[in-house]
Amino acid sequence: MKLRLCLGATLLAATVAAQGPPPPGGGTSSPPTYYATYKLDGGTATQSNQTYNATATDTSGVWVANSGVLTLNNPTITTSGNTSSQDSSSFYGLNAGLLVNSGSAAVSGGSITTSGAGANGAFATGSAAALTMANATIRATGDGAHGVMATQAGKVTLTNVDMTTSGASASAIATDRGGGTIVATGGNITTSGQNSAGIYSTGSISATGTTFRAIGAEMAVIEGANSITLSDCSLTTTKEKWGVMIYQSMSGDAQGTQGTFTMTGGSLTYTAATGPMFYVNNSTGIITLKGVTVTANSGVLVKAAAGDWGSSGSNGGTVVLTADAQTLTGDLAADSISSIAATLKNASSLTGKVTKAALTLDAASLWNVTGNSVLTSLTDTAGISGSSIANIKGNGFTVTYDPNLSANSYLGGKTYSLSGGGTLAPSGSAGATSPAIAANGIVNAASGVAGLAPGAWISIFGSNFTTAAASATGDTLVNNYLPTTLGGVTVSIDGKAAYLNYVSPSQINAQAPADSTTGTVTVTVANSSGSGSATVTEQAVMPGLFTSSNYVLAIRDSDSALIDSNASVRPGDVLEIFATGLGPTTPAVAPGLVFLGANPTVTLPTVGIGSASAAVSYCGLIGAGLYQINLTVPASLGAGTYSVVVTQSGVSSPATAVLRVIAN
Repeated sequence: MKLRLCLGATLLAATVAAQGPPPPGGGTSSPPTYYATYKLDGGTATQSNQTYNATATDTSGVWVANSGVLTLNNPTITTSGNTSSQDSSSFYGLNAGLLVNSGSAAVSGGSITTSGAGANGAFATGSAAALTMANATIRATGDGAHGVMATQAGKVTLTNVDMTTSGASASAIATDRGGGTIVATGGNITTSGQNSAGIYSTGSISATGTTFRAIGAEMAVIEGANSITLSDCSLTTTKEKWGVMIYQSMSGDAQGTQGTFTMTGGSLTYTAATGPMFYVNNSTGIITLKGVTVTANSGVLVKAAAGDWGSSGSNGGTVVLTADAQTLTGDLAADSISSIAATLKNASSLTGKVTKAALTLDAASLWNVTGNSVLTSLTDTAGISGSSIANIKGNGFTVTYDPNLSANSYLGGKTYSLSGGGTLAPSGSAGATSPAIAANGIVNAASGVAGLAPGAWISIFGSNFTTAAASATGDTLVNNYLPTTLGGVTVSIDGKAAYLNYVSPSQINAQAPADSTTGTVTVTVANSSGSGSATVTEQAVMPGLFTSSNYVLAIRDSDSALIDSNASVRPGDVLEIFATGLGPTTPAVAPGLVFLGANPTVTLPTVGIGSASAAVSYCGLIGAGLYQINLTVPASLGAGTYSVVVTQSGVSSPATAVLRVIAN
C-alpha cells in the first residue's frame, strides 16, 4: 500500500470534543446506615499508634458520631471493602476510611489506605462535622474513591497531607452534594484515574503551597456557584482535554451557575497539544490570575463554548477574566452563544489571538496579537494617541471591533494603526449584513450531498461570510491543528468548533468536529458582523468520493498516475481512490490535526463499480478527513463508463462518481 498526499489537499485532523467529568453523584437523598471497625459515639478519646482494619462492604476503619471528639496520633487505617452505593459514598461518606458525620477528628501523622470502590480516604459530612489532618498520607485506589471529601457543609483542614488516587472519578480533594469547605496547606497530590481531577469543587476549596498532578483529567473543576482559591500552588495535567473547567452539569449536585477560580503565584501547566487551559460551559466563570506562571502547550488559553451540559442553544459559556501583573500566552475564543470579557491591568500582557471577546487594557498592559482577531469591544483609552495605539502590538494582523456597540463609541468608527504593524478597524458600517447560509447549503465536500458526518469535509455555501478569501497555511496552524478561526470567520456544528481550511464571501470548506450526535444539528457561521445559522442532518457516516468532472480521482498502483476525466483503467488494475465521511479508525484520529499516516477504518467499506463488486484490500485515513481506499477493478467489466459507489455501515455515496474502463 502506498500513501500519498493527493488531491492537492492539506491533510489535517483535530481533537475529539472531550467529555467532562461526570457529576460526582446521582439521586440519593438521605444518609445511609454506617459501620466501622472503631466508632467513637460521643465523648472524647485520644489514641496513638493504633491500627484500624476493615474488610467488609460499607465499613469504615474509623467513624466519629454523636458530637464525639477524637484525636489520632500516627494511626494506620486500612480498608478493602466496596461500597453498596456510590451515591451514598459520594454524598455521605459511606465506606470512607475515616468518617466524621457529627463531631471532630484530629489526625497527626500516620496513613489511610483504601482499595475498595467508593472508599474515600477521609470524609466530613454535615455542618456539625470537622476533620483536621497534618503530616499524613492518603492512598485510595478504587473507582469513586477520593482522597478527602466534604459534603453537606462539612469542614476539612489539611496540612502537609500527601495523597494519591488511581481509580476512575476519584478526584483527590473534592466536595459533593450540599457543598463543604476544604482548606489545604502544603502536600503533594497525584491523581491518575479517568475523570479524576486534582480538585473538584461544589463548595469552597482553597490551597496554599500544594502541588497537584492530574494524569487522567483536569487539574481543577468547579461545578455551579462555587469556588477554588489557590496561592503559590503548582498544578499540572497531562490529559488531552482541558486544564481547568467551570460548568454546571444540571445534575443537582451543585446550585447556581457562577464558578470562581482565583489564583495568586504558583503555576498552571497544561501539557496536552489540544484543548484550552480554561474551558467554561453552561456557566459563568470568574477567573482571576495574579503572578501565575501559565503554560498552555495547546496555544489556547480560554474557550467559552457550548458543550455536553445544559440545553442546546443556551448552554454557552461566559468568561470574566482578570489578569493582574500577569503574563498570558494563548488564544481567547468564544463561540456564537458565548462571551469573554478580559481585563489586563498592572503591566499584564497577553500574547495570542482573540475571537469574540471584550478586552480592557490599562496603560501599562500589552496585547501582542498573533492572528487576525475579532473584538466585541475595546476599552483602551490610555493606549490610544490620535490614530495609533501603542499598547496593542499588531504584528501585521487585523483586529476588528463592533462600531455599533455603545462601549466602542469613543473609537468613532475609525481605523487605528497598531504598533508593529496591523490595524484596529471597525467590522463594518451600521446595519452590516450578517452571514447567511443558503438553503441546502451545507454539503459533503466530496459528493455535494446535503448533510455531514463527524470528521468529514464539508462545504458551506451562502453569503456575507467574509470580505476576502483566505486559506489555511502553516502560519495559521496551532500545534499542527487547523484553525477554528480563519479570516475572522468561525463555524460551530452542534455547539462544537469546526476546523477551517478555506473561507470566502460565499463558500467555506471545513472539517466537521468529532460528535456523537445523529439527527438534526445546528451549524452557525459567525464573524464580526454577526452570525447566521441553519440546520442539517448529521449521520454517523456519510461516504463521498472526490471527483473531477464527475470522474473519480484515483491513482493506478502500477504507474502512480493520477486518473481523472482524461484517463482510463483496465480490468484487474489496482487503484487507490479517495473519499471522506467513512467513520472511525483504529487507532482513532481526531479531526483538525495535520498528519501523515495510515489509520485503517474500523469497518471495511464495499465498493461497487457498475454492477460488479471491487475487491477492497485497505481503507483508512491518510490525512485529516481524507480516506484512501485500495481496490482491484473487477475482471468481469467490459469497456465502458461505470458508476462508483462506496458503502459504509449501510450508507452509500451517490452514484454520480464514474470511472472509465477500457478492454484488456
